[in-house]
Amino acid sequence: MLGVGRLLECGGIEMNSSLRSAAVGLAMIGSIASPALASEIVYAPFDLPNGVASVGKYSGTVSITVAGLGQAFANLYSDAFYTLNTPPLAPSDNHFWNLGFSTSGAGLLEAENYLVGNVPAFNPTGIYTFELNTGSSSPTHLYFGVHDDVFSDNSGAYVVVVTQLASSVPEASTWAMVVLGFAAMGVMTYRRRNRAMPVAA
Repeated sequence: MLGVGRLLECGGIEMNSSLRSAAVGLAMIGSIASPALASEIVYAPFDLPNGVASVGKYSGTVSITVAGLGQAFANLYSDAFYTLNTPPLAPSDNHFWNLGFSTSGAGLLEAENYLVGNVPAFNPTGIYTFELNTGSSSPTHLYFGVHDDVFSDNSGAYVVVVTQLASSVPEASTWAMVVLGFAAMGVMTYRRRNRAMPVAA
C-alpha cells in the first residue's frame, strides 16, 4: 500500500511536508467550493401551449427573475402572479393566466405551486425574483409560458432569467474528497510525530 507521501509525488519529485500540507489543504478547499452558477434568459410568449424550453439544464432549486405583462383572458392583463383588474379593483391572484412552469414540456402548470416560500407581494413594475423548486434531481430543461387553456387570443410575453443555485447537500464525490483530505492530514501528522520521537536504545 502506498503512503500519502508516495501518492503526492509528482513525476518522481517528492514534495516536502509544507508543500504536501498545502496541496492537501487546497484539494480539500477545492472539493467543497461551490460550483459556478449557470444563468440564462428565456423569452416566453403567451401564445405557446407548452411554453419555451431553457437551453441549459437545471435541477434542484433555481433562482427566477421574471418580468412581463400579457393578455390571457378577455381584456384583462396579467403579470407573473397577478391579474390586473380594472380600477378600482385591486390586482388579484386568480391562480390562472399567470406564469406557467413544467419540466416535461407537455402542458404548463402554475409556477406558484413550485415556489420556495410564499408568492411575492404585488409589484406594480411586474418584476419578481423568487426561488423555484424544479422537482428534478437530475439536470433537465425548464419550460416557461402562461398558464392558460386557450392560447389563440393571448398576447404578451414573459422574460425569465433562470439561475442555477448551488446544491446545499454535497455530492458523494465531495464527501469522498473531504474524507480523503482528512485521512491524508491524519497520516501526515502521524508520520511527523513518529519522526520526531527519539529511538530508545
